[in-house]
Amino acid sequence: MKRRIAVFLDADIKKETFSFDELVIRTKEVFDKNGMPAVITLILEWMDGDLCDSLTGVQTKESLASINVKPCCKTPYFVRSSREPRRIDSTIGKIKFHWMRLKCKNCKESFIPLRQFLNVKLYTSHTLELEKIACETASHQSYRRSAKHMTDIGGNPLGKSKIHTWVQKTDSAHLKLEQKELVTIVADGTGYPRFKTNAQKEDEKKNPKRDADNRPLEQIRVILGIDKHGKTIPMGVFNEEKWNEIGRLVKRANHHPKLKSKPIAELLVSDGELAIERGLGKLAKTQQRCQWHLTYDLKSVMKYQDEANNEETRKVKDQLHEIMRIPLPNEPRDKVKTEEILNLEVSVFNAERQMNALVKDLKEKQYFQTATYVENAKAKLFNYVRVWIRTGDAPPKVSSIIERMMREIKLRLKRIGCNWSPKGAAQMTKIILKRFTNSNEWEKYWSDTLKLDGKMKIEFAGAQFVN
Repeated sequence: MKRRIAVFLDADIKKETFSFDELVIRTKEVFDKNGMPAVITLILEWMDGDLCDSLTGVQTKESLASINVKPCCKTPYFVRSSREPRRIDSTIGKIKFHWMRLKCKNCKESFIPLRQFLNVKLYTSHTLELEKIACETASHQSYRRSAKHMTDIGGNPLGKSKIHTWVQKTDSAHLKLEQKELVTIVADGTGYPRFKTNAQKEDEKKNPKRDADNRPLEQIRVILGIDKHGKTIPMGVFNEEKWNEIGRLVKRANHHPKLKSKPIAELLVSDGELAIERGLGKLAKTQQRCQWHLTYDLKSVMKYQDEANNEETRKVKDQLHEIMRIPLPNEPRDKVKTEEILNLEVSVFNAERQMNALVKDLKEKQYFQTATYVENAKAKLFNYVRVWIRTGDAPPKVSSIIERMMREIKLRLKRIGCNWSPKGAAQMTKIILKRFTNSNEWEKYWSDTLKLDGKMKIEFAGAQFVN
């Protein structure tokens, strides 16, 4: 079906000066509020008329199969029954139109051809492209601001509770714990303020549940995977399970219950939290202590526990930076000469020997807490080099890939959102992870859901004066 559609505008221009910006804004307002919804309404009613004309009378299985309609009886004979109004919200406003219902004279069954042709669900009140933009908007700002923003761009009032419902029910944020051929697993967690009823608030005033560090009452925990091609894969989001429970869930999802479990990755990278190392340690062949966190957390240990001055602390941090500086070759492992690989092994050996010397020097200076801190981290600082030597894959030596994600999560859950339910916090975190770590998969999901296969094409044919 091909047809040219004419759009008529009445332009009332005074013989007075006006700005170019006003011309652009007024034209945009006309098309946003009236023009585009009117064009879509015209296209829908034109399609509805053509479909009803082709289906009126005696029909065959082939003619009905073209619009995904099953024959209602052996000899379907359709006639026009009623013209029903419909209104659907979209990003360009409310689209109001009518579609025809056909009724079979023989079996009295009825259906709407346009609804079947467009594959519109029975009680659909909004377009999926509006839901997609609403989910993306809500991942950046509060539901209240998102509702105002969506109202401004769509021209029709949209409540924050409706956006909240769409976010909670969307399948676009689905994550899979089952993964294959991972090189690295990265894990981290953060706190968020929990939604509390008035009774819970009164109870907490009498019996405080916060610990000595004044941490939030709820924790959100995130696991990311990195495959051989360097692609980041969001694996899971948890807020009620501890790290050891999460480790069991990941293990159960990736192994048959009757077979012996094997590590699903070469390396586990973490910030040194013991709960992560113990809970997820069996998922990887070896572990990597984040080198950035080592030097970052050193200050609090050395300055506040060993009472060292700023100059001594800075000196030890500079020593650690110099010791840990072992870059990996930029070329693939099979193109690297054997001497360079041997030099890497020697560099790791020398670095660990220098770490031992640093620990000994710290103990001689009576910095026992700092010495213990460095000594405990020493064995896991250079495993990224060993993984490269063994497999040729270049895993990260820091957890920066997940730190950026945690920054986005904290920004949304802590600074913008005030109180969250566990389910709501987990769902919002999944959307943020999917959008920032795997944007191609996010767009692919919506492209498949919206069915953007190029079967509908509209081109601008030009503009001219009509007398």
